[in-house]
Amino acid sequence: MGIKISFTVLGILSFPTVSFSLPKCPSDQTKLYHNCFGTYTNADGDTYVGEFKDDAFNGQGSFTFANGNRYVGEFKDNKR
Repeated sequence: MGIKISFTVLGILSFPTVSFSLPKCPSDQTKLYHNCFGTYTNADGDTYVGEFKDDAFNGQGSFTFANGNRYVGEFKDNKR
């Protein structure tokens, strides 16, 4: 039983989430979002929460449209 608990704890610690591995993006949305984790809301009210690279959605994230529809998954250069 002790070995199972040890492996479970080791497994959890070995796979940190993205939010722990990337720095937080600037709160000012006019700044460059590069290699960070943050939130961006556009003029239409759509919101993206996730990873950014070179000022684009890259990596894991969620995009919530103003109408309530949502996509959660992988992004590459602002594309789902």
